[in-house]
Formats: sequence, C-alpha cells, structure tokens
Amino acid sequence: MRLHYTTLTNNRGDALILSIGLLLLAIMIAVGALLWLQTPFGLPGDDPARTARANPPAQTSGEAAAMETAQSASGPGWVMLDPTAPPQPSQATEPASIPAEPITPAPQTNAVDVIEPDTADPIDLQAALPAESVTQSQATPQTPIGSMATLPPTQLVEMAKAAIKEADHMRAKRYLSAAREQAPDDPTVAAYLGITHTALQEFDEAIPPLQLAIDHDVMVDMCSVCLVQIHRTRREFKEAHQILSRLIARNPLTPDLYRDIAMLEAQMEDLPAAILNIRSYLRLVPDDLVARRTLADWLLFSGRNEESIAEWERLTADIPASHQGQIPFSTVLIQAGNHERARDLLRQVARANPDAPVQLYRNLSAANLRLGAYQEAIDVLRVGLSKYPKDFVLRFNITCAFSMSDMLPQALDMLRQLHADAPDTLGAYLDDPDLAALHADPSAAAWIAEVKAAAAATDQ
Repeated sequence: MRLHYTTLTNNRGDALILSIGLLLLAIMIAVGALLWLQTPFGLPGDDPARTARANPPAQTSGEAAAMETAQSASGPGWVMLDPTAPPQPSQATEPASIPAEPITPAPQTNAVDVIEPDTADPIDLQAALPAESVTQSQATPQTPIGSMATLPPTQLVEMAKAAIKEADHMRAKRYLSAAREQAPDDPTVAAYLGITHTALQEFDEAIPPLQLAIDHDVMVDMCSVCLVQIHRTRREFKEAHQILSRLIARNPLTPDLYRDIAMLEAQMEDLPAAILNIRSYLRLVPDDLVARRTLADWLLFSGRNEESIAEWERLTADIPASHQGQIPFSTVLIQAGNHERARDLLRQVARANPDAPVQLYRNLSAANLRLGAYQEAIDVLRVGLSKYPKDFVLRFNITCAFSMSDMLPQALDMLRQLHADAPDTLGAYLDDPDLAALHADPSAAAWIAEVKAAAAATDQ
C-alpha cells in the first residue's frame, strides 16, 4: 500500500489550519502513549515484569538490522511483533503470483499407460497469494489467540497470508476463522478461508466460503481451482468438468486449463474430448513433450494407429537422446501391429546405444517373436540376460522363444527356474499361447498341471 500526499499551497489560512492540526495530533500521540503505558501493563516501576516490558533492553545491531529488514519488506506501515516472543530474524520475501492452474498432469510410467490418480494434485497455497498480498516478513511471529478478537479482519487476513507463506495452514485458519466471526459475509475472508480449508483437506468446510467468494466475483479463478480439486478428489468428475469449462470460458488463452480438462476427460473415459483439448493445449504450448506423448498414447488407445504413429515420429525427432523416445515409440508400433518397423527401429537403437535399458531387449525380442524370427529373438534375449539376468520378462520371453523353436528341454528347464524364483508371478503366464508346444509335450504338460494344482490348493 502506498500513501499519496497532497501538495501544500502557500495560502496562510491553510498553513494555520495545518499547524493547529499538527499540534492536536502531537497532543493525541502523547495521551495515547501514556494510556498505553498504563493499560494493560501499568506504569513503569509498578513491578519488575511491567518495567521490563515498558523499558525493553536496547537493540543489538543484529536486532536493529532485522527490524529494518522486516519494515522494508512490509512497506509503509508497521510490523506487528509479539511482545512476549524473543527477537527473530526476518527476511524479505519476493511477492508470489497466482498460477493459471496448479493442478499437474497425471504421471505416466511408459508409452501406453495413463495412470489415473486417486486424488487430485495438492493445492499450492503459497502460489495462491496475489502478488500484492505479501506484506510481512518470512518469519512472522504468532499472535496469541486471545488477542485476535481485538484485531480488524483486514489485519487478520494479512497475518493469515503470511502464515500461508510459511506453510502454517493451521495458524492461517485460526486467523481467518477469527476474521470471519467479525465479517461473516466478507468475500475476501471467505476466499482465503476456503483455500486454507482445501489445503488442509477439510473439503466440507471449504465449499461454502469458496462458493461465497465466487458468488461475489472475488478470487474466482483460485477458488474455482480449489473446487475442481475437491470434486476430483471425490471423483465427482462431472462437477469438476463444469467448473473447468467455465474457467476456460473466462480464460481462453490459459493453456494449463486445456491440459487439465483433457486429463479429467481421460479419467472420465471420454478420449475424443480429451484429444481435442490436449491439442488445444499444444497449440498454446507446442514444446511440451509430455503432453505430446500423452496425445500419441490417447490416439493409440482410440484405435487411431496411423495418427498415433505420426505423432510419435514428430515427437522422437525432438528428443535429444534417441533411445528415450525410440523405445517407447517401438512399444506403440508393436501394439499397432507394425512389428517390422518396430524391429528396424530397435536394431538402430541397439547399435547406437550399447548400454540401452532393459525395455529395448524386451521389445526387440517381442517384435522378433511376432515375426517368427525365433533365433534372432533368442540371440537378443541372451544379450539382454547377460546384462539383466534377473529380469522376469526377458526370462519368460526366452522360454517362449525356446518353446516356439521346438527347443522343449531348454524351455521346460527355464520354466522350472522361473517357478523356483517367482512361483506367484509365473502362475499368470502358464497358459500363454506361446507355450503351446510345451503344453503339447506330455512330460511338460504333466509338470504344468502339477504346478497349477498346487497353486489352486494354496489359494483355497
């Protein structure tokens, strides 16, 4: 807040009035100082405790510097200190700003799986503070609860903002609750109280004040973001979608809103709508590689294989380290049935990256098995197992390659090893069609039947 001073004129009457006003102001300040010394502490000398409060020890240079820093951070006005607390160092803070949307996209672990979060991403309350709202120092002393009833709501809100900056949401809630008792219909108080309740996961308490602020057109975007988070956490996707749609209408050039509504639509299993909105996001943020990969995956899930492959081609051209994009791309190609192209791509990656990750050997062996190149699959798997000897997928794939190559003794031996090391995991794979030759072999079929019977007995 800035104070604006009017220009004094040369009019003598004005100067006289000003002189009288200043004299009266000086008298009022003197009387106020006397009253402050008498209430509640009494006059100096009544008792040692009161004397100590009325005549505090002189500040050290460090304390004086801390006070100066706190005053400079808060701008014109005062810095409210707890009279019972020891001096604390203060640091000026940079003003925060409201992000367009704090919700983060759903994490993904591979090229084809979109993980739906059970709850929405947590609200960043520090980012919720408007740029002009940070007026106190980083280390804000606490105010005794009993004294809050005497403070005006505007001051309590400022104290709550400082507490939010320190991530002390419980203290912020106490300040804001006290402010709302004095001003129950104040939309600014309601907005910050609702935001604080949201951060504390107190959703039932958060909704009424958030809605009050929105109804009064105060901090509408941030309050709406909180409501979206509440509805997403409760898996009330329809309500969250309606709020996000209104936010987009208010902020048509805010890219994160399109990304977030696309992620929500994917959770709602409305991939056509999700694809449209993620493309709207990419028109505003074309270099977001995560969003581009998400688009390619969603196209694949929708059966639009050629579009998915085209997106992946553009994506891999922009990824510096080839295997980081080419290996996931090969997964897309395999799932789209384009095994030949996947194999050619992975051969190039293998030649250029001798220390490639295990997924390269998994995908390259799978492509060879689908193409009937069993010996090449076995060779690839042996190289992979020399680097990743404990990997279950590689060991199972080589078992399938042995079975499909009619190398039944090797296949059965590997199957026995897998059962010894991971009996619970292997049970789900025993009926894999790539093991058909083993099932047709009497000795192997008898052993598989024993394993299944033992597993069934254990389950019972």
